[in-house]
Amino acid sequence: GQGIYILDNGIAHNLNSENGLPSDYCYEMVLDDDGYVWASHQKSIVQLSSELKVSRVVGHEEISPVENTMVTVLFKDNEGNIWISSTHGVVKFNPTIDKSSKAIPQLSISGMKLFDKNQPMVENLVLPYKQYKVSFMLAGISLRNPENIRYKWRLRGYSDYWSEEVSQSEIQIQRLEDGEYTLEVIASKNGGEWTPQPAEFSFVIRRPFWRSWWFYLFMAIAISGIVVVFVRYRVYRLMKDKQELETIVNERTIEIQEQKSEIERSRDEIAKYAKDITDSIKYAKRIQNAIFPTLEDIRSVVPESFVFFRSKDLVSGDFYFAEKVGDERVFCAVDCTGHGVPGGFMSIVANNLLEQATRQLKLTKPSEILAYLNKGVTETLHQTYEESSVKDGMDIALCSWNKKLNIVQFAGAYNPLYLFRNGELIEYRGDRFPVGTFVGEESGTFRNHQIKVQQGDMLYLFSDGFSDQFGGPQGKKFKVRRFKAMLREVQSFPIDQQYSLINEHLKSWIGDLEQVDDIVLMGVRIS
Repeated sequence: GQGIYILDNGIAHNLNSENGLPSDYCYEMVLDDDGYVWASHQKSIVQLSSELKVSRVVGHEEISPVENTMVTVLFKDNEGNIWISSTHGVVKFNPTIDKSSKAIPQLSISGMKLFDKNQPMVENLVLPYKQYKVSFMLAGISLRNPENIRYKWRLRGYSDYWSEEVSQSEIQIQRLEDGEYTLEVIASKNGGEWTPQPAEFSFVIRRPFWRSWWFYLFMAIAISGIVVVFVRYRVYRLMKDKQELETIVNERTIEIQEQKSEIERSRDEIAKYAKDITDSIKYAKRIQNAIFPTLEDIRSVVPESFVFFRSKDLVSGDFYFAEKVGDERVFCAVDCTGHGVPGGFMSIVANNLLEQATRQLKLTKPSEILAYLNKGVTETLHQTYEESSVKDGMDIALCSWNKKLNIVQFAGAYNPLYLFRNGELIEYRGDRFPVGTFVGEESGTFRNHQIKVQQGDMLYLFSDGFSDQFGGPQGKKFKVRRFKAMLREVQSFPIDQQYSLINEHLKSWIGDLEQVDDIVLMGVRIS
């Protein structure tokens, strides 16, 4: 079952069910007197034109009224008749008579419906605007086999292309809008020629008013008028708003000028007060510098020593002290409550009490000196529970060094003593309470440490300003761990070089940040 093969100039062409044959199974073929080839299949025969293309199909219903009729044999006699043998009889088929059955049928457009209702087909039909469902009825007249008539149509104004060949005699168009239309229809019978002149019917569906030129003109004029009115109204509002704004601006300008004058007066007063305060603070700094010992004074007591001192403000709450009392060398680093002016006042009080303890009372034992400071601060400031919510006092690390005996005594209030010997750190912790108690509050007893020192030992006394300083890549605190590591790194260098290294370390750590507290660090080498 591969259809029919046609040999044309040595080239084989295949004709099968995909290009026209009713079936790929062909049983017999005969050639009629007009040069047409007839081929039989199970239930039909086909006519092939001189170009060997399917020109007509004769189905089993034209051969026999029996539904399951099967064609078996084709035979052409001397008169040109083709005899068709089937399972239900023999049919004589005359191709000459069949030609007359292909005569061009008479054709007309017999009726029109709008929304399935009949519409009279008058000449120059004009319909009001709607989206119409349109149907046309066709009449193709054939006295023999009218059911074999085929139609093609096109609706000019809707499409310029002809429809596919159809057998239905009714044309339906679902959505037809405004425009000028002409329906053209042609017909063919039994695969014969098509009517040379199409049947035509013309009609018009009016354009809606909103798509007419006068409506466009009206809308353009209306929109232009609205725009003009809107623009004029906006200009009017803007001019009115401008006048209101000018009035407000003038009023605000007068207020601002008055405020400016008041601010300038206040600024001048503040500047004067600030200058007076700054001058007072500078004078207080000069007093503080005059009271506190110089580096030469310190080195006259402990020769191989340095003091690293950085004040956060003009005056400082941190300070250092050194005094020789007989064979004892007393030195300390003190961190008073607060910084700036409050801390500066406290530092003067503490310095006076230290001078009284060492110069007048000749105290050399660190724990006794701290006890005297504690009593003196409390009595000097008259602190009571009722008068103050914050203890005014100090954190201190204080040492007394007997050079002859090579003994260092230490006592501390919160602050420790670091001793480096052969690169190893030995830490002596201070007591966990400060110097300075409230009146009526029980004072703690400071513990005294006695340390046998060796040649080359390095002692460090300090406040918490260094370890509390923010800085580094992430802006964190320096902390005690880094502080110990820094001292371990520099402790073996000469005293003056230690000072330079510590200074560089602090500058590198702070960077562009602000110093947060006063800093004091005293280093003493046992020699």
